Amino acid sequence: MEHIVKTQNGYDLFSPKGSVCVSLTEEGSRLFYALKENGRAKFDRSALGITIGKTENTSVDYSAGNRLGAVTKEETENREFTVYGRQEKRVENSVCYTVAVENAACAYELQIKVFDDGAAFRYLFPEAAHEKRKILRRVGIYPGG
Repeated sequence: MEHIVKTQNGYDLFSPKGSVCVSLTEEGSRLFYALKENGRAKFDRSALGITIGKTENTSVDYSAGNRLGAVTKEETENREFTVYGRQEKRVENSVCYTVAVENAACAYELQIKVFDDGAAFRYLFPEAAHEKRKILRRVGIYPGG
């Protein structure tokens, strides 16, 4: 199965068995995602974005001014791990996609890890050796998350 499918304005990114699909799209310099499981919508089109900085006055909003770049993938098969707070072993099968994103403020990467029962997102920004930043606002958080 082909895990990465280029679409008109983004990518469809699939889980190892193909049961979960994350659609990542760029529309008017904003990023959106949708999630389907077995072809049925689980999360409709939702915005992606983050605001980071030291304070609200010095923050940078990364929810606009984005352009999708190349995608790379790394598959994880049968990685065993322990669930924190429990002495329970689990096995992970996933595909981790790293999407290059050009933004007016700076380039960054969006990692999307797709499992056969869901997905996770992570933003990777270039490090400034001496600068500490904090997340001031997120968009695209689903109910209960």
